[in-house]
Amino acid sequence: MSSQPRLPVQMASSPPPPLSPITSSQESTLVGSSCSAPLSKPPSGAKLLERAENIARMTSELKLHKVIEQANNVQRDLRQLSKTTHTNDAFRQQNESRMEKLWLEILAVRAATDAGSQLRAEDRLELKECRREVADVKSEMDKLKGLLAELSRKMDRLPTLTEANAVLAAVKTQREACEGAAEEVARAVGNVNISRADIHNRIRETIKSTKRWHLDHKTTGLSDAVFTARYLKKQSRRDPGMAVFLQKAIQRRIRDKGKKDRSPRAVPQTLEAFCEDVLWADVTATVEDVLVRRVECAVRSLSQSSGEGDMR
Repeated sequence: MSSQPRLPVQMASSPPPPLSPITSSQESTLVGSSCSAPLSKPPSGAKLLERAENIARMTSELKLHKVIEQANNVQRDLRQLSKTTHTNDAFRQQNESRMEKLWLEILAVRAATDAGSQLRAEDRLELKECRREVADVKSEMDKLKGLLAELSRKMDRLPTLTEANAVLAAVKTQREACEGAAEEVARAVGNVNISRADIHNRIRETIKSTKRWHLDHKTTGLSDAVFTARYLKKQSRRDPGMAVFLQKAIQRRIRDKGKKDRSPRAVPQTLEAFCEDVLWADVTATVEDVLVRRVECAVRSLSQSSGEGDMR
């Protein structure tokens, strides 16, 4: 009688159900997933990478399928052997341990193939995510390529260094000319403003002086001719241009009044001769007319006649 444990007859029903063998349709699917690129156009880097992935995955699945098929065959043979020899004590005593080891190896192979199947599913998920990221990167690269192309077109429209220097030189020349013209205009405006302000001051001083002389005329014993001559001489020393302007204005007033010179000379030769036909009222009326009522005309006239000498 043998004391060694025997492999139970129920071993044929105890192991887990065998893995489903890979069918011919699945095998054709694997083979078809590695189709070659058209001959008319060389495959790109992405296409080559995809083909390499398909070939590697197909090879791995074919090897795994072969291992599963071998394990199924060994399992089937071991079941058949166990059924056939369950009454053969001599055979069971001699080969019991080998059959148990073989059974354990079959279980280990089944566990490894199950783990491999799970890993392949995870790899497919990672591959899908990787492809999505690659597609995003490709989209971003396409956008960047478009931006670079647009930038290149704009750069082509930019002027050359020589053209840019010529434009800058022209702009600089124009700016300097404009600045020079602006400075000249500013100086001219400043001079005009200063000149007009100076003339207005001269007019105010003349009016004040005439008022003082008018007060003195009320108490003087001099004739109007002598008094007027002294007034014009004083104005000539104080403001020669203003004295000439007033003398001409008085002369126009006298002429407009229709007064005639008693002597045969049409033009007086001296200031005293000029003042013989002038009344002091003519002087005050002239000052009020040309320096008060028509002050802007006086400003223009004095500006034009600036620098002229007084009448001797």
